[in-house]
Amino acid sequence: MDPEHAAAQLRELRSAGVAIALDCYGSEHATMTLLRSLPFSVLNAASSLTARIDVDPTDAVILGGVVNMGHALGMAVCAPGIERPGQLEVLRELGCDRAQGTLITDSLNVSFTPLTPTDGPQTPLDTASVCIAGEDAPNVS
Repeated sequence: MDPEHAAAQLRELRSAGVAIALDCYGSEHATMTLLRSLPFSVLNAASSLTARIDVDPTDAVILGGVVNMGHALGMAVCAPGIERPGQLEVLRELGCDRAQGTLITDSLNVSFTPLTPTDGPQTPLDTASVCIAGEDAPNVS
């Protein structure tokens, strides 16, 4: 992969209104180098980072760092694998933007619902995603 060419192509897509997500951040394949070099609009945390955030304060601190970093870089942050109300509450406390998982809905093929209205194209997701931060956030329980 030519990182400069890839970055140029992704910038062109973003300027056309396409949202670009880095999936599984926090796993061995997604690195800080990718965050620095490619223009992502959404940072999807690895489910391994969300699995125990409601029972292990260390895990919550680590995910909080990912959320803060994503926001500082201008990205929305999505947390997958949410199965328990306690996880959702921690995500809200951390300021995470989106949640995915069986607590939200069973695995479906649905259309992506953006955090804010956009004129650009929409991207399909494998699971439903719900906005959990801001004034438009629903009360999911």
